[in-house]
Amino acid sequence: MTDSILGNRDGSSVQQLVPDLATQMLSSGPLSAALDEKADTSVTDALAAGQTNGLLTAATWSALLAIAPSVDATGAEVQDGDTGTHLAASGTGYNGASVANAGRYSWSQTWGRWVRLSDTGLSGKLTASANLSDVLDVTSARANLGVPAAAALAVEVETSKLTLGPEGEAGRPGILRTTTGGALIVSADGIEHLGFDVDGAARLKLASPAILQLRQSLGIGEVPAQATRILGLGDSLTAGAGAAPGETYLDQLESVTGRATTRLAYGGMTSRQIGALWGSERVHLSVSGGSVPASGGVAVTSDVDILVNGGVYQAGYTARGTIAGISGILSTDVSGNYTFTRATSGSVTGITPANNRFLLDPAGTAFIPGRGAYSDHTVLIGAGRNDPKTSSDERSGIVENIRRMVQAMTPRYRNFFVLSVPNTTAEPAGSDGYNNVMALNADLADAFGPRFIDWRAYLIRYGLYDAGITATAQDLANIADDILPDSFLYDTVHPNADGYAWKARFIASIIR
Repeated sequence: MTDSILGNRDGSSVQQLVPDLATQMLSSGPLSAALDEKADTSVTDALAAGQTNGLLTAATWSALLAIAPSVDATGAEVQDGDTGTHLAASGTGYNGASVANAGRYSWSQTWGRWVRLSDTGLSGKLTASANLSDVLDVTSARANLGVPAAAALAVEVETSKLTLGPEGEAGRPGILRTTTGGALIVSADGIEHLGFDVDGAARLKLASPAILQLRQSLGIGEVPAQATRILGLGDSLTAGAGAAPGETYLDQLESVTGRATTRLAYGGMTSRQIGALWGSERVHLSVSGGSVPASGGVAVTSDVDILVNGGVYQAGYTARGTIAGISGILSTDVSGNYTFTRATSGSVTGITPANNRFLLDPAGTAFIPGRGAYSDHTVLIGAGRNDPKTSSDERSGIVENIRRMVQAMTPRYRNFFVLSVPNTTAEPAGSDGYNNVMALNADLADAFGPRFIDWRAYLIRYGLYDAGITATAQDLANIADDILPDSFLYDTVHPNADGYAWKARFIASIIR
């Protein structure tokens, strides 16, 4: 390593020891300034403080103080109705500067205290929204906005103004430039396809043919104009357990959207059973004695229980179908003893694993309408709550069962959404049951992307606030445990009428 170097000082050549040179460079000058900038942790500290897990909502600061989450950086918000103040948190107590009670908070597990991050901003947003909705012209609406919002709006309007650039002419393909320097690539008919604003952010708007092509490439298919009805496919959460007639989420979804709804849902069913009703899962029968007699019935066992509701065998349910080409009726008693009774007399027919598939005939099965009846529906799939999901293989099986339900739809009308699975009150954050449910929801979100609707998270984080319901102590305890608020629950997992109402509103905001 070099001990010293030659340098110039005030016009004279001097010998400078390397350690002395390093000290000089670190004490002042560009290198020192750059290192000081790198050492400034205020930005990273602020970002770290802003990271929150979930979002609790409390009506007052006192109510929030009663909550002690088990997860570090849990987020919370005290509503604007609390106009009081308190001393900010520190490492030794709530003994800092005076701050407003209303605002956004993050739980510090190290301190065991709520750290205030910022104002809620909800008052300003609501005021601006109300002001904008009360006027009929843009000029008046802009006058009602605060200075920061008005400035942001001005920038947005300015970047939307287009002037013709040299690369294109009106009505022809080319590049249109915004007045502030952005660029838009347009098609021959003037439809914007891809653009970049002045900050370099990409903007994308597809023409109808491009949207159709994208949907087809993703396996989604075309959403037809006549898809004005909705089907709920699932278990008791879809059937509406816990709600009176007219108060299930599908009933209330119909009221919100104006679209007729129907359901194919039975309590206690697993994703495979739901798939069997839908026709995406194969049902096989093992026949007592190995053959169907020439006439009458024969005892059979089914590898998928389809004549059940709420986990109870339904003696009044029957399913028409064929096995080995023999048409007949599948029935059960209350104990789950299945019988296949052939429709017409014939010859004794041997049944082996090679020919024991039972092909449902929806036209002759009262409680299983055929998939064709729903070809013009938006299908909302709610499955997985009743499945075992303790292992990744079990969770993958649920995902694949739902994927087969989608694949069984008519390709042209493959319009569907997959709903999240809620955890029960016995599955709080950190428990094995909770972790299994969260892992399943993560798998569903990964598999179905924008077709996944997480209504569970919405009700926990924002439902009470949007509904205008003041949180009770039990609500806050449930929210801290990442469980549906008690004010939204009928039992340990099924929503009540209010819970279904806001589940419906959230889903409606996405599928419209």
